[in-house]
Amino acid sequence: MIHIKSFKEIYWINQPEFPVTPIPNDKDPSEDLYKTDKDIGPEFRAEIRGQTQVMKCRIEIDKGYIGNGRSSLFRLRVWPLNDIWVGRPQDGMCRNAWVIHDPLYETKGNMRHGFKGVRFYCNGAPARLSRKACDQLYRAIYEIEAPDEKRISKKDYFWLRTWGWMKWGKAKK
Repeated sequence: MIHIKSFKEIYWINQPEFPVTPIPNDKDPSEDLYKTDKDIGPEFRAEIRGQTQVMKCRIEIDKGYIGNGRSSLFRLRVWPLNDIWVGRPQDGMCRNAWVIHDPLYETKGNMRHGFKGVRFYCNGAPARLSRKACDQLYRAIYEIEAPDEKRISKKDYFWLRTWGWMKWGKAKK
């Protein structure tokens, strides 16, 4: 299995599509939930730090994956204070980036290959991503969705790098 610690550059082969549908959240009506409508499989070429060749990569996420649509915003429970929200409000750009980012976080960058219908390949071989590489993918997708919002994507990247360790490898309940 190939281990990717960091990307130098990401070039999309096919424009990623992120078909999701809002679904009701019975546990917490204040938090939106989304479900993927079909299998997702964006492909990209990537220059990977420590590798001499450009690799062809593919992420596969099966239909039916459920998430909250925001990787960069989550609640910190601080006692005796009220909950603190870290990050920024959900928007369409952020929602599209989570479709790739959250399943990779839950599987620790695909360390548990095939777990919950999430797979990542480089040059046809199973690959594993570091937390940093997952965050770099989030930022790359965000920049495709909102090319004029690089400042926001950098800020989201900062929040992910700062607080993401708390969600790394933790599957949703």
